[in-house]
Amino acid sequence: VCDAYSEEVDYVKEDADRVDELLIELYDIISMIKNHGEHEDDEKKDKKYAIRKKEIEEELKELTG
Repeated sequence: VCDAYSEEVDYVKEDADRVDELLIELYDIISMIKNHGEHEDDEKKDKKYAIRKKEIEEELKELTG
């Protein structure tokens, strides 16, 4: 019983750490979009920042249910 509880606590801690990392990255990406627009390369118009923002938001939804 203790081992199962310990494993569950580890998973929750890992998820919380991942959420923290994603929130920091999301803040950075939003800042980049605000300062430079949705894409990294104006010629390519690849919307790299907007795509990464969406990926982060989706992962956050999965982790926070």
